[in-house]
Amino acid sequence: MVGLPIAFGDYSVLDRRAFIGSVVGGILAAPLVADAQQTSKVRRIGYLSAPTRESVEPVVQAFLRALRELGWVEG
Repeated sequence: MVGLPIAFGDYSVLDRRAFIGSVVGGILAAPLVADAQQTSKVRRIGYLSAPTRESVEPVVQAFLRALRELGWVEG
């Protein structure tokens, strides 16, 4: 029976099976596509200091420079 569609009225059983298989395959593949499109978690680094910004500016600039060298983006 392989390759021989069985016709009933205006449609074919083989075409219906192919359609149902495509729909089921699409439904099963949808969660995989959704997982692939998720973005990575946004990570944040905070800095809290008691002195004035001017008194710790060299330390802050060195810290920011080191983060940039590691690939972090200030934003």
